[in-house]
Amino acid sequence: MALEDGAVLAKCLIKYDDPELAFSRFQQLRSGRVAKIIAQARKIGKAKSKPNWVINLFRDSMLKYFINMEKKKMHWVYGYDVHKLDI
Repeated sequence: MALEDGAVLAKCLIKYDDPELAFSRFQQLRSGRVAKIIAQARKIGKAKSKPNWVINLFRDSMLKYFINMEKKKMHWVYGYDVHKLDI
Protein backbone atom coordinates (compact mmCIF):
# COMPACT_ATOMS: atom_id res chain seq x y z
CA MET A 1 0.00 0.00 0.00
CA ALA A 2 2.81 2.41 0.81
CA LEU A 3 4.40 1.93 -2.62
CA GLU A 4 1.05 2.47 -4.33
CA ASP A 5 0.41 5.56 -2.21
CA GLY A 6 3.81 6.98 -3.08
CA ALA A 7 3.32 6.42 -6.80
CA VAL A 8 -0.19 7.90 -6.82
CA LEU A 9 0.85 10.88 -4.70
CA ALA A 10 3.81 11.57 -6.97
CA LYS A 11 1.55 11.53 -10.02
CA CYS A 12 -0.90 13.89 -8.32
CA LEU A 13 1.83 16.31 -7.28
CA ILE A 14 3.21 16.34 -10.82
CA LYS A 15 -0.20 16.97 -12.39
CA TYR A 16 -1.52 19.62 -9.98
CA ASP A 17 0.42 22.78 -9.16
CA ASP A 18 -1.62 23.34 -6.00
CA PRO A 19 -0.49 20.85 -3.32
CA GLU A 20 -3.87 21.07 -1.58
CA LEU A 21 -5.61 20.02 -4.78
CA ALA A 22 -3.04 17.26 -5.36
CA PHE A 23 -3.58 15.83 -1.87
CA SER A 24 -7.34 16.09 -2.23
CA ARG A 25 -7.24 14.17 -5.52
CA PHE A 26 -4.86 11.64 -3.98
CA GLN A 27 -7.32 11.01 -1.16
CA GLN A 28 -10.20 10.62 -3.62
CA LEU A 29 -8.24 8.11 -5.66
CA ARG A 30 -7.00 6.03 -2.72
CA SER A 31 -9.84 5.98 -0.18
CA GLY A 32 -11.99 3.33 -1.89
CA ARG A 33 -9.16 0.90 -2.52
CA VAL A 34 -7.70 1.34 0.95
CA ALA A 35 -11.10 0.72 2.59
CA LYS A 36 -11.61 -2.42 0.49
CA ILE A 37 -8.17 -3.79 1.39
CA ILE A 38 -8.69 -3.07 5.09
CA ALA A 39 -12.03 -4.91 4.99
CA GLN A 40 -10.40 -7.88 3.24
CA ALA A 41 -7.54 -7.97 5.75
CA ARG A 42 -10.00 -8.00 8.66
CA LYS A 43 -11.95 -10.83 7.03
CA ILE A 44 -8.76 -12.88 6.61
CA GLY A 45 -7.64 -12.05 10.14
CA LYS A 46 -10.92 -13.24 11.62
CA ALA A 47 -10.71 -16.48 9.65
CA LYS A 48 -7.20 -17.12 10.96
CA SER A 49 -8.02 -16.53 14.61
CA LYS A 50 -10.63 -19.19 15.34
CA PRO A 51 -10.31 -20.28 18.99
CA ASN A 52 -11.68 -23.81 18.45
CA TRP A 53 -8.88 -26.40 18.08
CA VAL A 54 -10.98 -28.58 15.76
CA ILE A 55 -11.56 -25.68 13.39
CA ASN A 56 -7.86 -24.79 13.59
CA LEU A 57 -6.88 -28.36 12.73
CA PHE A 58 -9.22 -28.40 9.74
CA ARG A 59 -8.03 -24.96 8.60
CA ASP A 60 -4.38 -25.91 8.88
CA SER A 61 -4.83 -29.17 6.98
CA MET A 62 -6.68 -27.39 4.17
CA LEU A 63 -4.54 -24.25 4.12
CA LYS A 64 -2.75 -24.94 0.84
CA TYR A 65 -6.11 -25.34 -0.94
CA PHE A 66 -7.52 -22.18 0.64
CA ILE A 67 -4.45 -20.21 -0.40
CA ASN A 68 -4.75 -21.31 -4.03
CA MET A 69 -8.46 -20.40 -4.09
CA GLU A 70 -7.81 -17.02 -2.47
CA LYS A 71 -4.96 -16.14 -4.86
CA LYS A 72 -7.40 -16.33 -7.76
CA LYS A 73 -9.86 -14.04 -5.99
CA MET A 74 -7.17 -11.54 -4.96
CA HIS A 75 -6.09 -10.41 -8.43
CA TRP A 76 -7.65 -7.01 -7.71
CA VAL A 77 -5.03 -6.55 -4.98
CA TYR A 78 -1.92 -7.92 -6.66
CA GLY A 79 -2.75 -6.96 -10.24
CA TYR A 80 -3.27 -3.27 -9.44
CA ASP A 81 -1.53 -0.86 -11.84
CA VAL A 82 -1.04 2.72 -10.68
CA HIS A 83 -0.15 3.77 -14.22
CA LYS A 84 -3.68 3.03 -15.40
CA LEU A 85 -5.26 5.56 -13.01
CA ASP A 86 -6.91 8.63 -14.45
CA ILE A 87 -5.24 11.26 -12.28
